[in-house]
Amino acid sequence: MVPANTSTASFTITPVADGTVEADETVIYSVASGTGYGIGSPSSATATILNDDAPTATVSVSPSSVAEDGAPNLVYTVTLSQAPVSALSIGFSVSGTATSGTDYATVSSPLVIAGGTTSGTITVNPTADSTVEPDETVVISLNAGTGYTVGSPNSATGTILNDDQPSLSINDVSVNEGDSGTSNATFTVSLSQPAGAGGVSFDIATTDGTATVGSDYVASSLTGQTIPAGSSSATFTVLVTGETLNEPNETFFVNVSNVTGASVTDAQGLGTIVNDDALPSLSIDDVSVNEGNSGTATATFTVSLSAASGQTVSVNYATADGTATAGSDYVARSGTLTFAPGVTAQSVAVTVNGDTAVEPNETFSVSLSGVSNATVARATGTGTIVNDDAVVVVSPASLTSATAGTSYSQTLNASGGTAPYTFVVTSGSLPSGLTLNSVGVLSGTPTASGNFNFTVGATDSSGTPTSGNRAYTLTVAGPTVTLPTTTLTSGTVGESYTAAITQASGGIAPYTYSLSAGTLPAGVTINSADGSLSGTPTVAGTFAFTLTATDSTAGTAAQASQTYALSIGLPTLSISPSTLDAGIIGNTYSKLLVASGGTSPYTFALSSGALPGGLTLANDGTLTGTPSTTGTFAFAVTATDANGATGSKSYSLEIDALPSLSIDDVSVNEGSSGTSVATFNVTLSATSSQTVTVSYATADGTASAGSDYVAASGTLTFAPGTSTRSITVTINGDTNPEANETFLVQMSAPTNATIAKASAAATIIDDDAPVTVGPVSMAAATVNARYSQTLTAAGGTAPYTYGVTTGSLPSGLTLSSSGVLSGTPTASGSFSFTVTVNDSAVTQNTASRSYTLAVSGPVMTLPATVLADAVTGQSYSAVINPATGGTAPYSYAVSAGALPSGITVNSVDGSLSGTPTVAGTFGFTITATDSTSGTTSQASRNYSLSVGLPSISISPATLDAAVSGKSYSKVLIGSGGTSPYSFALTTGTLPAGLTLASDGTLAGTPSATGTFAFAITATDANGATGSKSYSLQVEAPADFAFSPAGGSLPEAMIGEAYSAGISAAGGTGTLVYSLASGTLPDGLVLNVSTGQLNGPLSETAKSGDYTFSISVRDSNGMTGSASYTIAVKERAVTVTDKVVEVDAGATPPNVYLNRGATGGPFVDANILAVTPANSGSLEIIRGEVAQAGPVAPVGFYLKFTPNPAFSGQVNVGYRLISALGSPIRGWSPITSD
Repeated sequence: MVPANTSTASFTITPVADGTVEADETVIYSVASGTGYGIGSPSSATATILNDDAPTATVSVSPSSVAEDGAPNLVYTVTLSQAPVSALSIGFSVSGTATSGTDYATVSSPLVIAGGTTSGTITVNPTADSTVEPDETVVISLNAGTGYTVGSPNSATGTILNDDQPSLSINDVSVNEGDSGTSNATFTVSLSQPAGAGGVSFDIATTDGTATVGSDYVASSLTGQTIPAGSSSATFTVLVTGETLNEPNETFFVNVSNVTGASVTDAQGLGTIVNDDALPSLSIDDVSVNEGNSGTATATFTVSLSAASGQTVSVNYATADGTATAGSDYVARSGTLTFAPGVTAQSVAVTVNGDTAVEPNETFSVSLSGVSNATVARATGTGTIVNDDAVVVVSPASLTSATAGTSYSQTLNASGGTAPYTFVVTSGSLPSGLTLNSVGVLSGTPTASGNFNFTVGATDSSGTPTSGNRAYTLTVAGPTVTLPTTTLTSGTVGESYTAAITQASGGIAPYTYSLSAGTLPAGVTINSADGSLSGTPTVAGTFAFTLTATDSTAGTAAQASQTYALSIGLPTLSISPSTLDAGIIGNTYSKLLVASGGTSPYTFALSSGALPGGLTLANDGTLTGTPSTTGTFAFAVTATDANGATGSKSYSLEIDALPSLSIDDVSVNEGSSGTSVATFNVTLSATSSQTVTVSYATADGTASAGSDYVAASGTLTFAPGTSTRSITVTINGDTNPEANETFLVQMSAPTNATIAKASAAATIIDDDAPVTVGPVSMAAATVNARYSQTLTAAGGTAPYTYGVTTGSLPSGLTLSSSGVLSGTPTASGSFSFTVTVNDSAVTQNTASRSYTLAVSGPVMTLPATVLADAVTGQSYSAVINPATGGTAPYSYAVSAGALPSGITVNSVDGSLSGTPTVAGTFGFTITATDSTSGTTSQASRNYSLSVGLPSISISPATLDAAVSGKSYSKVLIGSGGTSPYSFALTTGTLPAGLTLASDGTLAGTPSATGTFAFAITATDANGATGSKSYSLQVEAPADFAFSPAGGSLPEAMIGEAYSAGISAAGGTGTLVYSLASGTLPDGLVLNVSTGQLNGPLSETAKSGDYTFSISVRDSNGMTGSASYTIAVKERAVTVTDKVVEVDAGATPPNVYLNRGATGGPFVDANILAVTPANSGSLEIIRGEVAQAGPVAPVGFYLKFTPNPAFSGQVNVGYRLISALGSPIRGWSPITSD
């Protein structure tokens, strides 16, 4: 209803709230017909009830995980709590460890859910690949948006499961076999990609190919081996056994099995054991055999391999006539020898025919050819048929002993036959250093100790010469060596140290020195040639040690020892710098302390005093920080080096206050019109690391702001590191003659600084008066000579300002604004210019004058220099006395003559440098030119430089001895000149079979014994030479004698102790024994140093005859061998009879019944019989110690207590019972006096 007297009325429609998602709704109000009004337009109105309800969105995923290469996808479902009226866009984001576009097809936001529906899906399709990687996640998270709210869960995580595996393979390996010990054959098990989660596991094991486990390599197997996740390989090492047998390359396999976590592409690795042993060499010996008077004798030649071979070796042989004739003197023979693997010696037997004719010894030969799987070191053996029909007798019967290093002489005589006689060594070898001349004098100085066996033959002078022989053994004793005491100088840690000791004497030089007890300081070593000490010690202390000198006596060398003490101290360290720069409060400070004199690295520490507040000292010596207090701070710093040595340094560090500000006074000409500028310079007393500011403002003095100058104010800022700024004030010019006027610029309110001078005065100079310039002309100048000329002005208003307005001053001269022309001219010539002067009047007055200034050039000198001599091939440098009197810098050049080839002149300082390549005396001229502009000045000087040839040295100092018939090689080295070097034999003769190559290699196989003296000359690339004399000893090959000579050794029993000695005499130096062929009984071991065979035999040993060869090798590589046989018996229970002698009144010792018994262990013993019965009492004791002194073996003992009245022999029968079940008895006679 519309109230009376009003024109409007209203009513309210109230919507009813609900939670339903629905379309917007309308309420239409229409005016109906009624009384008192008509219906106008509009006749209705529409009200809209807006829907303000939104559905809630959540997300889930199903399936939650899928295989990377599989068909199913990850499906994420977005669910609405109510269906929207119209299509609804749901925003989402994608994250997780998987990469969109790489690990799965890209998905894009938003998801559109159609109106009237309550869900929609997002599909993630994984991308298949072959990469081994961890499982990856895809996280879909709902974003907030319009028309919905985000509920819980608001994200869902799907997992892409990795389903790829790497492929596994194993490589093949080759390894050199080596001569001893073991070598590593390392196989690598590899994955095509790093292992995934859980890693890759496998088993691995070796198996034979052509190689045999145990003898060629060590079997190995592993189970459950793992390559961890993220790794791509693992190694497996097989030990390869070294040996010296020459044989074909051998193989074994490494098999990989039970692999999980990977596929297999190659499961078997091939191991190749590469034979690195040279072919052994064959040699045949010489043989002598007595002819005999009838029938035949046998000359047995031994053909030897230098080392056992793993292959069958064969060689042909054949006899050939020498002075002996096949048929009459011997029976010709030929054939083939075959060496089975491991066999090192075979024999060739040649039949010799006997006769009774007196005749010279006759010879024939056996030659080797057609060798297979070996080389031939000595192809021919000589057989000597010794005539034994002579009546010549050699004397004396024995020789006097000799001493190594001492002169020896013994005269041999002969009787029978026709004198004179000729003497010669027919077999064996003389001690090295002794010779036998043809008249029978055995003399010289022996150099080897030991017993030397040889035979001397004497031949008479009859028409049909007759010979006689005598075998001798000459004993040569070793010398007595002395090593004197030496007091060693002290050393210092970290500093080079050398010390010589007093040399050994009394033996045969050269000597070798070695450390035999105690310890040298770490870093110090001994020179084995002279015993000297050298090195750089790293530890302090006093070190006691013993040096032993060993002489060169062959056989058993002589020795002497001496004790020494060496003290090593710590060095004293120094610290730099000596003083520290001052700091400023509030400004950053940094200084690096450096230590020297010790071994880096160094550490630093504050040892006394205190640092300024705000500063710290790092352990590397850096002193840094921002000081917070002023003053002088005293403190000490200690440095410690890597070996604990220390050094200290005291410092005093001054920290200054904040920098201060100052402003300078200014004078400026007023000018006749316009404006000019007065520039005030504001200066900090020191730069600051902080920003400095200060306020400024002008103030009137006699000058007035506005008419005389323009007032100015503001703030001046100094950036860190800046020390100068300026303030400019505008000056107004006029033409009024007036007094000079002043105004002020005042500073205030500084930050990070103080004010030292706060106010500056500016003087406005009146310049309105006429001016004149003087003098009329200028005095002449000289280049490089100090010059000064003062110009003057008159008239106008002082002060005056001078300047060059046309022309140019000579370089090096300047004209100051106050009229002083000064400097040092650097260019010669005639220079024209105009000087203009301005006065200080308000209306400035100006005057000018033209000048011409003559500048003459300087006089130069190049002083004389005597040049040091140079050597071809060696670096050279020389400095000449520099030029003077001109304008620096100078340039230098050779103006006449020629420098030595390889030498150049430095154009900057004239110095000479380089490496001359030609010898001679070289004259040349160097000219120095100065830097005077215009016409330069010069000076020259003649020089002479002598270039000589260097002295060439050859090493080594001495040559190692050689052995006849054995390969020899030594490389000579030149030094002191320019490589390459060439070598040549200049005097003397090399041993037959040796040659010298031009590169210094002395090599070959000597075929004659003796001492050979010769000289070698080395020539360098520039023709310089040097020579070295050598003496090379070629010794005879070793002749070994075995004891026993061969054959049967004592019998052995299975399971029982065994010992048999085998020894060899002859050769040089230490002898090494080895099993050359055959097999030892199980349990027996050969001592390689002594030749002793030791048991016990193994319980599993087999009975039978064991035939084998024992080989011996000396220090020169010479070898010999002998064959032996051991009969091994089955284990049996045996005991030995025992005899005990007892002195009158003494107590009989207990008798150990187990001694000598076999077939144990023994579990019981008893007495069987005693004769006579009244001799005393007996008992068996088990485990008793038999008597005082060392403990006797534990076992069964027979204890006899005699009747006091009894004397004589008691026979006791006893029985030992073995665990084998077989009792055995024995007798023990006891005789008591």
